[in-house]
Amino acid sequence: MLESDQEPAGFWTAAPNNVWRDNVAVTGSDGWYFQLPGTPISQNMDVYKNTICPVGDRIGEWKRNRCHHLAGSCIRIYLVWFPRKEPCKSDSAENPQILFNTTCWNVGKACYNAMKMGSVHNHHMTSVESKSQDIFIVKFKKAAGVTHGNKYETDWMNLPHIKESTGSS
Repeated sequence: MLESDQEPAGFWTAAPNNVWRDNVAVTGSDGWYFQLPGTPISQNMDVYKNTICPVGDRIGEWKRNRCHHLAGSCIRIYLVWFPRKEPCKSDSAENPQILFNTTCWNVGKACYNAMKMGSVHNHHMTSVESKSQDIFIVKFKKAAGVTHGNKYETDWMNLPHIKESTGSS
């Protein structure tokens, strides 16, 4: 059983490359549940295991999506999402993604909940009456007391990380 099978979500996906425009998720656990595998889960899809890599794929489009009255989060990224220019190559450059105009109202946890992610940015996110926090992200900290310039600890270990957003929060 997948982690996401435990509770219902309004929208569940194992591939982010979809168009998500003007949708509403109401009640249930999470609004959008992204569970992105490294390669397709189905054994029937083994032929694509070197060419389809959802964990590194881009979002098709994300605009004006809304959720309300959820026990969990509006958007949940479980476990990992690292969008890259070439999704199946771990050494490929990051491919920044922008989720535009998300509105969360009366959610039990965070409006946006990500375990580990690359360059994914929320622009014009509105969160009203969230029961916990608006945004929850596991983030690697910059190395303290070491002169690395502006590098992150994870740069030296070749691990992806979350960069500061260039937009407003």
